[in-house]
Amino acid sequence: MTGVFAISVGLSGSAAAAEGVWVYDTTYSAEAKFFAYGEHFRVTDVSADHHSAVGRWRQTGPDAQYHYCWDANGANNGYNDCNYGLPEGTYVYYQACIGEYATRDVWTSTCGTTDLTVT
Repeated sequence: MTGVFAISVGLSGSAAAAEGVWVYDTTYSAEAKFFAYGEHFRVTDVSADHHSAVGRWRQTGPDAQYHYCWDANGANNGYNDCNYGLPEGTYVYYQACIGEYATRDVWTSTCGTTDLTVT
């Protein structure tokens, strides 16, 4: 007797939303993207303007603080990848900005639109 065996695999909502979208600063000199799968944040400097690209992100919650990922090694030479450990189901808000890496000064007036993703 021959039988048929089937396996059904489903994706949870967080797995389906495994990466956010690229966001840009207000001058389109920096771009950033949060990858929920593995909790990676990538930042790219796309303008040779003598400033650094910086991505900033925070979790939801009353005491949420910003965390930063910098790309300070020159423009148009790939992205910098920062790896974080976050629990599943964490909501992460993130932006791309411009700043000065040497002083860790983020120019918040250059931060572009915010995107939201879930780990």
